[in-house]
Amino acid sequence: IHQAYTERNDRRVARYRDFYRTRQEIIEHIFGTWKRQWGMTHSVVKGKTKVESEYRLAAIAYNLLRATQILGLKKLQEQLRSFFFVFLCLLWSTWRPKSARYLVSVNYENK
Repeated sequence: IHQAYTERNDRRVARYRDFYRTRQEIIEHIFGTWKRQWGMTHSVVKGKTKVESEYRLAAIAYNLLRATQILGLKKLQEQLRSFFFVFLCLLWSTWRPKSARYLVSVNYENK
């Protein structure tokens, strides 16, 4: 039943061998690290949303670790500080508390 699909997949893999090799070098390394070095052989939570959250946190941790290895700790800290300041400014401009949205500028003149 699946013979035609298997053959079609084999032809596609043979045609795009370089693409698959690049994917193996870049993407699959991450999952291997999670599985073998970090022991993430299965999820400890249930439900699609929770599992996605768990693996997103793992991706953030992995990316921070890689950035530390590539940039060095001090350079990464500088980059994160500048990014965090910009992030807070954007957050403040879009999600200001109600009390801050309606502040009125008052000019006090000496009469």
